[in-house]
Amino acid sequence: MRLMRGSGRGSDQCDRELTGFVYRLARRWDSAGLRSLDAGAIGGAWLLAGLAGFDQRADAATLQYLLWFGGLPVIISLVVNQAAGLYGPVWRYASNDEAARVVAAVGIGTALSTLGTAGIAAHQDIGLSPLAVGSIAGLATLLGVGGVRFQSRFFAIERQRTRTTEPGDGGE
Repeated sequence: MRLMRGSGRGSDQCDRELTGFVYRLARRWDSAGLRSLDAGAIGGAWLLAGLAGFDQRADAATLQYLLWFGGLPVIISLVVNQAAGLYGPVWRYASNDEAARVVAAVGIGTALSTLGTAGIAAHQDIGLSPLAVGSIAGLATLLGVGGVRFQSRFFAIERQRTRTTEPGDGGE
């Protein structure tokens, strides 16, 4: 079965629009893996921090709101990460600019998320230490989000360094 294709101007315009749509869709899906890794790192960090930061024992009423303490920071942080340009072009080098963007995005996301979770805790009369939660979550998020982006570059640099200093290469 052969697909019939028109030869007029309308057909060329349709082809360009379809090509543009497919390209935009591919660019969005290109960063889906990185967004998923970030969501897991952020959610895990905030759940861990939320468990550590409760002033009282984690009873059923407290655990009921645990999803908010993990979900709200994920949404806030992913929006902040997008605004900071963390899902833009593929990063080739572990530069100072890239590291500064990661630290700034994590700092702003953590601050906004801490305010949000403290507001939820106050509204629900749940004892929560915002300073402890924000500190633990911020550090764990920085390790997760920054580690995902820079670990492969760090090990690539280490591999290059070991290749240049192998015995017999004159590196001794």
